[in-house]
Amino acid sequence: MDSDTRVGGDGEVRSEVAPVWPVVLFRGARDNEPKPREWTGDVMVRALAVHRTWTGEKLHAPAWSPVVMVEGAVRRAKKNVAAVSMLVLDCDAGEPLETLEALGSRFYRLGHTSWSHTTGHPKARLVFPFRPGRWCPVAEWGAVWGAAARWAAEHGVTVDSAAKDPSRLYFGPYTSSDIVAKEEAVAWAYGPVTNPWTEDKPRPEGYLDWGWLVSSYPEPETDLDDWKVVKSEAGSRFDSNERHDKRRRAFGAGMVRHRAEKLATTGQGGRNGQLFAGARLVGQLERAGAIRAEDALAELGSAAETAGLSRGEIQRTLRSGYAAGQADGAYDIDGEMGQ
Repeated sequence: MDSDTRVGGDGEVRSEVAPVWPVVLFRGARDNEPKPREWTGDVMVRALAVHRTWTGEKLHAPAWSPVVMVEGAVRRAKKNVAAVSMLVLDCDAGEPLETLEALGSRFYRLGHTSWSHTTGHPKARLVFPFRPGRWCPVAEWGAVWGAAARWAAEHGVTVDSAAKDPSRLYFGPYTSSDIVAKEEAVAWAYGPVTNPWTEDKPRPEGYLDWGWLVSSYPEPETDLDDWKVVKSEAGSRFDSNERHDKRRRAFGAGMVRHRAEKLATTGQGGRNGQLFAGARLVGQLERAGAIRAEDALAELGSAAETAGLSRGEIQRTLRSGYAAGQADGAYDIDGEMGQ
């Protein structure tokens, strides 16, 4: 375990233990035997913010997962995860890298473009180490992941829902040997480091706390009080297709309402991004059959007008966001609802 030195108010130099984050390592995607390790901030930066060339098949590239395993567990599986030490967001929808890098600017964070990234269609992985020692228990992970997805979407960032699996593994920042791929690779790190902060970039305020995510971005409210699931010999199901559809529509409407309320109080600098993200969500929800796009877009447009955007700007952003959502495909609303 590394140590850090600090000079106290009395001028005395003291040694402090640097914080560490538990992770597990894998020898590629087909390796199901996790190797527990602990990363200091410096090791994390070297592992996640420096691209390396991988000449073999991508599936065999080294991978990692930010988890604490259940004691005695020797296989990678959701049931064998005890806690999660970092929030990882995979962003493959093509938003500008500047937007992805700016997400969570007040927190220590790292990011790197992924294997299939191109300048024409950016793809990147964002990593937010949780506050040292305050790991997210796996029982809370579903709520934390949902809150993180809503947080990202509010800032114009679309995340891959597959990452909500706490046992998911992630490849490191590797590129193929192709010269173009190596030249287009980008990475950034805003801490955590034990060395003094010497970069010209603004220093983050602190670490992301998963409890803050859940309290700040709660699950949208719905108009339904009864969300009960009935059991049958065939397994778990809703008591009728009609009830299930009604619940999906209410959930979708609640998601849009939450976006609209946030948008209406947003000042300059974030309004367009939030409106685009909301319209994109509408396109995805409509593809899933969970919302009536005309009503949802009107609600977002009204909120944008309240926030001060011009009608022309609102219409252009709604059209482009909605088109992007339609191209993305259906939103996994059943997964978001936990069904």
